[in-house]
Amino acid sequence: MHTATVRAGTAPAPKISADTLMAIAEACRRREQLRFDYASPRHGRSRRSAEPHSPVGFDRHWYLIAWDTDRTDWRTFRVDRLTPRTPTGPRFSPPELADALRTHAARCLSAIRKA
Repeated sequence: MHTATVRAGTAPAPKISADTLMAIAEACRRREQLRFDYASPRHGRSRRSAEPHSPVGFDRHWYLIAWDTDRTDWRTFRVDRLTPRTPTGPRFSPPELADALRTHAARCLSAIRKA
């Protein structure tokens, strides 16, 4: 990824291991729940379980849009704060890409841009 992309802006992007991106992509492809440790600046460290929908590259960061099974809601996780756990969880049937998900993604990414 590093050699195939161009960095725009002055601040360097957070480093993310290829293994982390591959684990996320594989869980999305196989439609398996992703279990991971997450370091939130507001809530500290926690163990999470989510049904991953897709990784999104936005403004120097990678994000994971996923259905959080513990909080029963769509969430956006910064990938540089995420450490996948193995093995992955059970398989799931993803919902259709509904308007609610599009709205969630647009709202979160808009809020990130303003911050």
